[in-house]
Amino acid sequence: MTQTAVNPKSEPQEKRRFALPSAYAVYENWGSPDQQAIRTATPDRLSSEEFAAGSMGPKVHAACWFAEQTGGFAAIGSIHDTQALLRGQAGTRVAFPTAVRAG
Repeated sequence: MTQTAVNPKSEPQEKRRFALPSAYAVYENWGSPDQQAIRTATPDRLSSEEFAAGSMGPKVHAACWFAEQTGGFAAIGSIHDTQALLRGQAGTRVAFPTAVRAG
């Protein structure tokens, strides 16, 4: 499920995109003892990784595309963490270094 959220105190709606899967974030080494959540990443970094086509792959692709097209950020994480996603305190934030900062 993908939703667009608005924070009336900062960026307009078209600068923020949320993908809210059942996973809490995008992970490196998924399913291994070395599994680790990726908290922030640029579209270039995530595009260089491989994610399952029937799982996180489409969400990562959409988040990267959104960040590249708008200059804003995309967040991938649990719907239960929506406010924390908005603040950059949960999930994975996909943006360029100069994009919207958490806060």
